[in-house]
Amino acid sequence: IWKVRKVKQDLELLSKRHNTLKIKMSATPVVVQVNSISSFLRWIGLSRNCRLLLAFGMVLAIIYHISSTSSSSSSTITTALSSSIKKKTNAVQLQHSVVSSNSATSTSNTVYGHVHIPKTGGSNLNGLLAVKYDNVCGNKGYSYDAFQFNFRAKRDGITGVGKNIDSVSKATLGKYDRGQPGKNIVEEIGFENCDYISYETKWDTWPRITNNLGFAKYNMTLELHIPCREPMEHLLSMGNRLGRKFNCEVATANEEGFQKVINNVYMGAGRFNDKSYLLYKNQIQNQKHQQKHPNTTYSSNNSNDRIHLKCFKPIPLDPYLEYMGQQGRLRHRRFEAPYVMRTTNKKRNNGTECMWKQSPEFLERVRQYVVETYPYSKFCDECMGSNNELKFMETKAEDAVVDDNDNEDDRLL
Repeated sequence: IWKVRKVKQDLELLSKRHNTLKIKMSATPVVVQVNSISSFLRWIGLSRNCRLLLAFGMVLAIIYHISSTSSSSSSTITTALSSSIKKKTNAVQLQHSVVSSNSATSTSNTVYGHVHIPKTGGSNLNGLLAVKYDNVCGNKGYSYDAFQFNFRAKRDGITGVGKNIDSVSKATLGKYDRGQPGKNIVEEIGFENCDYISYETKWDTWPRITNNLGFAKYNMTLELHIPCREPMEHLLSMGNRLGRKFNCEVATANEEGFQKVINNVYMGAGRFNDKSYLLYKNQIQNQKHQQKHPNTTYSSNNSNDRIHLKCFKPIPLDPYLEYMGQQGRLRHRRFEAPYVMRTTNKKRNNGTECMWKQSPEFLERVRQYVVETYPYSKFCDECMGSNNELKFMETKAEDAVVDDNDNEDDRLL
């Protein structure tokens, strides 16, 4: 305490104010001169020893008072300083925890989705994404168990969807497996940890997912990718999946027969319906408005408005798979498993399909009817070639992954 400058300054200030005590301080012992106090004590008649004793006691009392005051001030300063340091430390720790949290999760406000349209290669698309990227969820495969699932499929020579031997197949008596867990298990798992969702489901499921996950609250977007095949090829592929042939004799007989034959082979109308198409038309209007007024920001709490629709060419699959790994859309897995292709329905024989033997006018009539009747086909007709089509590099035919043996869950149609 005696070596602290603050104490020295306080003592000197006190001496000047009261003119009763002069203290000379240095880094070594203290020298105290008692003039005014000693004179006062001599005046009241005390002996020399008493005067010295009382003077010394008074000096000690003054020093104690000053040191206590200084100590209290120092304690206050120390407490304030400690509090300030603690606040700054807590702020740094909070900032660090936020940064750590952000670095451990996706920083994008976009979740990608795949509308699994029948006969567009969706099962293998879902499975391939799951073995290549993390946080892929789907009723035809999840990232978290894709490695072991494909390992068992390769080891056991199993290529059929739902035919793998695992805990799910045992629990469901062979009805499902980990590569096709079934809708109940998909819903039980949830979608909170998904960066990509591939789902065979009715359209109303997508707005429900965005609403349940609070996309509007967190300003998030679900970018839904809809695969679009060439209409005629797609129609015949759906008929092949259902085991139904396109009956040209009935189709060319009259208008009723024409429509009946087409409707008989069309699949999955509930996965992209009138609501879906209306959403796309609203999206087009919003895009046009944004072009005219680029400085305005469109915001809505409507769960449908958190969904943006994009179309893409699904066959071959490779360009789309590569596209999803670019620009940070999806994160590559640490361990990528060799994928086992899944096949179910029979191969098509184009040579036996009577449609290709019909006139160009008839083929155009079929295409026009499909586009005008089904919202999905109408969407594809308008989206492909527009700014809403996903653009990616084409893959050489010999290297392409082509899937025309997709297995769909008919219970979801």
